[in-house]
Amino acid sequence: MFKVRSPISQFLNAKQLAHGSKSLGALKGLQATKVAIILSKSIANDSEKVDYIKNNINCHNLKLITRSWDDEPSTDNIDVSLNQINNFQPDCIVAIGGGSVIDGAKILWSFYEHPELKENMQIDFLKVPKLRGKCFFVAVPTTVGTGSEVSSSAIILNTVNNKKIPIVSNDYISDIVVLDSKLVLGIPNSILVSTAIDACSHAIEGYVSKIQNQLMDNFAMLSLKVIFDNIFGVLEDCENEKKITELQYASMMAGWIQNHCLVGLSHALAHQMGGFKMGHGIANSIFLSESIIYNSKDPKVFQKYEKLSKFCGYNDGIDELIAKINNLVSKGAFSIKLSEYGIKKTHFKKIINEALDDPAGKYNPVELEREKLNLILEKKY
Repeated sequence: MFKVRSPISQFLNAKQLAHGSKSLGALKGLQATKVAIILSKSIANDSEKVDYIKNNINCHNLKLITRSWDDEPSTDNIDVSLNQINNFQPDCIVAIGGGSVIDGAKILWSFYEHPELKENMQIDFLKVPKLRGKCFFVAVPTTVGTGSEVSSSAIILNTVNNKKIPIVSNDYISDIVVLDSKLVLGIPNSILVSTAIDACSHAIEGYVSKIQNQLMDNFAMLSLKVIFDNIFGVLEDCENEKKITELQYASMMAGWIQNHCLVGLSHALAHQMGGFKMGHGIANSIFLSESIIYNSKDPKVFQKYEKLSKFCGYNDGIDELIAKINNLVSKGAFSIKLSEYGIKKTHFKKIINEALDDPAGKYNPVELEREKLNLILEKKY
């Protein structure tokens, strides 16, 4: 396949996109013999949704695999699912779930096609050889925030040193993405809020990233506005498919943004929380407002935040934007105190060291300072 290789801005996206209510039916046209579906545990335990999935996927042989990891995929919890994949030998993998499910499925796909990668899990970074030698990949997100379905990366936790290993490849961008609102119906408020905040963080941090991309700036403004125009309606009525569909679109746009521009301070800290069994969306719920406050000391960044806020209809600017974010976080019914997740002040030094070394931290518009990061952790403790 011909590919452009240059520093010029490009737009990377899935090859095909099906969207809207009952759009999973697009997979009736799959040209696959053996399809392995990686499911979230909540979907796997919902017989009505499982039947809906089975009835909308066409293949000769279908295998449902409930993910073997609880929170994030790690070096010691993916083997059960990987063994199932290896034994089944699919020519298509379909990931149905949130970001952790889709990320984990990407990693399973990599290890299935290139078993030698599994032997290199002690290094800090894995480079994935070309994929699609054995199968292609379909992503069906069931939350409204991670953007993993259009991301070139996946992260696995190395449990030996409690450090996340980024795996990056443009081959990870799905062959097919399905945004079916039917699979998001009834989503708990805690998941709805935390994943929506994750999408907000992609839009906001990508908008002020050191990587400049005018196309992504436009997506950032639209994505954030759509999220805040619809999220509270879904919180009041989790069966509102029209608003859920709007959130799915906004989440995907935010995923484009973080994939092209990278993110910043909030993610640099949030990435270090996985080892404490804290969900990624919850971590960004803790740090997103703080990242805005931190970066606003730069006049140029402040003006960008003001422009973004005004586009969303917040005439009081950045203060109103932060208030809206904090109000949304309060609807999640989860703790935003670090101490509630087993984090101790003795962990701060390691968290800060790794945040400073995190790629997200390197693209933050304002240089990260150790002392100020410590103040944020103290404030959120």
